[in-house]
Amino acid sequence: MKPLQVYPLHQPAAGAKAHFSGAHHAEKAKGEDGNLYVVKQYGKGDHKTPFEVNEAIAKEVVASHIVVDKFKLPGIPYQEGTVYGESGKLEKAVICPYVPDLSTLWETSAKKIKNPDEAVAQCVVRGWLGDWDIIINNSNIFVAKDGSVLAGDFGQGFNRGISTREILIPSIKKIPKANLTIMGRYAKPTNVRPVVEKIKNLSDEEIQGMVHQYGEQYVQEWNSDLESKFTKILTENRDKLAEKDLFEKFYKGFHPMITPPISRLLTAAAGSFFFPFAQLIRHAISRI
Repeated sequence: MKPLQVYPLHQPAAGAKAHFSGAHHAEKAKGEDGNLYVVKQYGKGDHKTPFEVNEAIAKEVVASHIVVDKFKLPGIPYQEGTVYGESGKLEKAVICPYVPDLSTLWETSAKKIKNPDEAVAQCVVRGWLGDWDIIINNSNIFVAKDGSVLAGDFGQGFNRGISTREILIPSIKKIPKANLTIMGRYAKPTNVRPVVEKIKNLSDEEIQGMVHQYGEQYVQEWNSDLESKFTKILTENRDKLAEKDLFEKFYKGFHPMITPPISRLLTAAAGSFFFPFAQLIRHAISRI
C-alpha cells in the first residue's frame, strides 16, 4: 500500500485536558484524500537511523492490524504515511484516522466503560504482542464518546516477554503486561480464558501468516528480517502463555484498582530509582 501523504495542521491530536500527549507529539493532519488524520513522526528522538524508523513504523502498523483485523477488537488501525517535518523535508510517519471526542483512561473513569469484555480482550492480546507501554500508562487506551474502549498507540509492541520483572512483593511478582486499571476492575475467567486459548491455539504458520499479511500490505519497506523477528517474538510469547496463563493473576488474588490521579504519580515513580516503592504503594492501594 502506498504511504498516504498528509499535511500537518499544527494542532495537537489530544484535547486540551489530556494529561499525556505521547513521546512523539501526535498532531492533527489533513490527508490528500481530504480526511482528517493523526500523525506521529518517527524521524527524531529515539529513532534516528532509517532502519530504526522503519522498524518503529512496522511495529505500530502490524500490531494495530493484528488487534483490529485478526482479533476483531475495537481499536485504531495505523498505516504508513509521509508528512512535511519541521525541516521542510518529507519524512516518514505513522498515521491513523482522527476520531473526535476521544479521551483516555487518565480523563475518563473506568466505571464508564461500556465494553469491558472487549477492553479486557484488548489488554490480553496486547500483552501477548509484548506491548510494554500499557501497564500503568492509561494514555494508550482511548474511550470514545459512547463509552466504548478503543486500543491505540502500539509503538512499544513486539517485545519478548509477557510479564514484568520480579519485584519486592511476592504476591505481585511477574505482573502480566496488561493495563492494570482495566484488568483490575473487569478481568474474570469468562473474558480472559477464551482470548488466552485463542492465542495458545495459534500455530507457527498462522502467526507468520498474519505478520506477513499486515507487514506486506501496510509497510512500504517490509522485509524478511522484520517478518522473522516479529514472528519469533510472537511465537515465543505464545509458548510462554501456553506454559502458564499469567493473566489469571488479575482474577486470582491480585486486583490492582488504580484511579487515574494516583496512577499519574506512580507512572513518574515507575521510571525512576523508586520503581519498587511505587509498586508497593500501588499494591497497598489495590487493597483499599
